[in-house]
Amino acid sequence: MKHNEQISVCPFEISQASEEQWNEIPLQFRDGTVYQTWGYGAVRCRKGRLCNLVLKKDCEIRAAAQVRILTVPVIAAGSAYVHCGPLWKLRDRPDDPDSLRQIVAALKREFVDRRGLSLRIRPNAYGIDEDAKTIESILEGEGYRTIGAPGETIILDLTPSLDLLRLGMDRRWRANLKHAETQEYRIIQGNELQLFDRFAPIYTEMMDRKRFDCDISLEDYRIVQRDLPDSQKPGIVLCEINNEAVAGFLFSKIGETAIGMLAATSNRGIKLNAAYLVWWNSLKWLKAEGLRRLDLGGIDKAVAPGPYQFKMGLAAKCGRTTTCIGPYEACSNLISLCALRFGVRLRKRVHHLCHLLGG
Repeated sequence: MKHNEQISVCPFEISQASEEQWNEIPLQFRDGTVYQTWGYGAVRCRKGRLCNLVLKKDCEIRAAAQVRILTVPVIAAGSAYVHCGPLWKLRDRPDDPDSLRQIVAALKREFVDRRGLSLRIRPNAYGIDEDAKTIESILEGEGYRTIGAPGETIILDLTPSLDLLRLGMDRRWRANLKHAETQEYRIIQGNELQLFDRFAPIYTEMMDRKRFDCDISLEDYRIVQRDLPDSQKPGIVLCEINNEAVAGFLFSKIGETAIGMLAATSNRGIKLNAAYLVWWNSLKWLKAEGLRRLDLGGIDKAVAPGPYQFKMGLAAKCGRTTTCIGPYEACSNLISLCALRFGVRLRKRVHHLCHLLGG
């Protein structure tokens, strides 16, 4: 598809956006995330193609979706994947479920019916959301079907005051934070590449300690941090003790829900409870920027009991466990379906463990 090629007409029209056009789009939505940015998509889609679709009505953007496409040569099969999308909750405008319906229908027409690909959508939405059933109903009504068990996470409400958020922690978490605050420490926050480079050794040390590899390399994350516009770069919070960075947290803060991406504590930082300082100061920053909640990342008590206890202690009274909506799938090509499911199953196992252990 060429840039700006129209594939549906009034009252709604959908066209493909160029990189320059797309860079401003995720910021227009309350459900925007770094996972729907061009920079992140380009890194994740090196062996495929990136397609960015925009739905408009009366010349105004109403919804958008970034799609990662991977095709298999010779056998005319492949997959299309929408991660944390489509975007449809515009800022300063009431939610319009019809816009969501129109774009998921258009995605299916374009990638399933016309191109013969297997299409998978993982919305940026949670089971606790008021419109969760509406989203699921729209996807099912347009011919998508849910597959697999949704992962669990914790959503921390950031709307209470900082005092209430602190009181909302469990007693042990609050005590560890208080003890950590008695030390001589320095909190550094921003989105500069140099902060990422200071975070990288902490993350590497943690992954070596846990003896696990991530499906997205640290270098790929570095490219995302380097190439995204400042308004879309993940936030980085580091804790420094005696001029040594010992803990850090990386998160998307584009929409109204921040999403934890990477977190790590060095061997020395563990002894000093540095992670408590990093996460608490991250909450302060997110509140100051007006974000309404924080997705703490995946939880699994059996696989990763340490991160589970840490996240539950932080959220305690102000957080809720929930499931992520999706994934949903549509496909009319059996070969594409088999190829997609094999690839996603393998990738999902690796990513799930990384997401849990990274906390």
